[in-house]
Amino acid sequence: MKTSSIIAAFAIVLAVATVAVLLNRLDKLEDRVQRTESALATLDPLRRVLAQANPPADAYQPIQATGAPNVPPETKDSSSSWCPAVEDGGNEWLLLGYPHAIAAAAVEVHANYNPGAVVSVATVADDGTENEVWSGPAQPAVARRITRLEFSRPVSARKFKLTVATGAVPGWNEIDAVALVAASGELHWATQATASSSWQASTAVR
Repeated sequence: MKTSSIIAAFAIVLAVATVAVLLNRLDKLEDRVQRTESALATLDPLRRVLAQANPPADAYQPIQATGAPNVPPETKDSSSSWCPAVEDGGNEWLLLGYPHAIAAAAVEVHANYNPGAVVSVATVADDGTENEVWSGPAQPAVARRITRLEFSRPVSARKFKLTVATGAVPGWNEIDAVALVAASGELHWATQATASSSWQASTAVR
């Protein structure tokens, strides 16, 4: 009986010691994760330098805003998004074309870096006529990566123009993708894009 009690007590002590070791390792792991996250946060300037040193031909160009989002959620600055030529400048625009006219209830803007700078959305007819369907102030405090801008009524068009107030949201304003949101909730991604400017096309220094 005494032997059984000793074994049971030893098992309890061993279990407590094991838990203590595991908790200690967990604390170290959490600390390592935090340090890794801090290190990743410092990589944004390095990514920018590397992109500048050997950028792909279409880096930061309007074409990067077509298709579904492809910038990883943890990434901020990315050459796989459209970026205007000037940081904290005036208004810039991004014109997006879709395969066919869609009765859209909203646009969904996927902005990977310094979001909240879109202040206007307009449809553009084939003859160039513009019709503003949404407007609002920049939202630097909200800073949502995905912003849905809803229209007062469904709008059918094939081309949509976004106005980006680069001076209203500090830093480079980058857009990964823009979807038209149908009344059913289905998302339609742009297949064509042009812009007022883009970084790589106009300057070699960021």
